[in-house]
Amino acid sequence: MNLKYFDHILKHLPVVSACVLIGALARVAFLYKGVDDYTANIIFWCVSALFIVVYASIVLFLDAVIKNKKILPEKTIAKVESAKLIPIQDFEKIRQIKQKENREKEKNKADIAVKYVQEQFAPYASDEHLNLLCDYVILYSEKQQLNNVKPIKIKTLSNLDLQNFGWNIWNHFNVSNQTRIAFFLKEVFMESFKDSEVHSIKSHLRNSGKDIIITIKENLSDHKIM
Repeated sequence: MNLKYFDHILKHLPVVSACVLIGALARVAFLYKGVDDYTANIIFWCVSALFIVVYASIVLFLDAVIKNKKILPEKTIAKVESAKLIPIQDFEKIRQIKQKENREKEKNKADIAVKYVQEQFAPYASDEHLNLLCDYVILYSEKQQLNNVKPIKIKTLSNLDLQNFGWNIWNHFNVSNQTRIAFFLKEVFMESFKDSEVHSIKSHLRNSGKDIIITIKENLSDHKIM
């Protein structure tokens, strides 16, 4: 006999014996009450069989529960492992999309600023200086240092106009504090601000008046390019 089956028999034998014993006790009890032997034997087998069936049902139920407990963790682990892989792929895709959107957004901002500079300064600066100013604005937006700056020469525009221009660029890109844009103005428009200190430029970044040519623009994106 296979040892596996023999072990099963040994495991259940005490319980089956107990069921038979209960049946025997039931038989004796009914005989004591005056039941005949034939009926007492039927009662013995019925009671023994009933308890064996109940025991077998309990064993089968518990076996099914134990198997389900083993299967569920395995499924849960599989789902977790699968969930770990999917979000990583999704995150990378989201990251790439977001980076692309940011690049497009930055390029769009730069394009708007360049067009704004060209419109505002075309009547007051040479082509060479106009192109230089556009380059300097882009460098400012990228937080890069201005090296070997060639001062921009402009006509007609006052320091108040240039300060308003500086505020508009600072507000549009929002990449620095106002002190940095004041340094930018003093460095780029060196001749215009040769007698002005940085703190003074900073304190007059927003100006108004009837003689102002370059006005404050809260949003350059709404600025109409002619």
